Amino acid sequence: MNVIEPSDFAAEINDRMPVFLTEQQFASWLSWDLQRWSVSKRVIGSKADADDPTLIEPIQLVPAETLILASLGVSRACRVAKQAMGAVSPR
Repeated sequence: MNVIEPSDFAAEINDRMPVFLTEQQFASWLSWDLQRWSVSKRVIGSKADADDPTLIEPIQLVPAETLILASLGVSRACRVAKQAMGAVSPR
């Protein structure tokens, strides 16, 4: 969602508001050369300091497969990987 400074009406409730586009404005908004990257989940945390520049530093995401194998433990993860490659039969 894109947000902007609030209108006078919305400012009574919040310090920002969503951008509302007409159909004629879609092309100009979608043609921007925007950059994007994954950032820390601390961005959405209520305890995060809004002025902390580390909140928007790029982070490296870990593939889901890596997380699954890590949760299995080393020996079981190796066995699962070998089974996937057809190197060993399942127990």
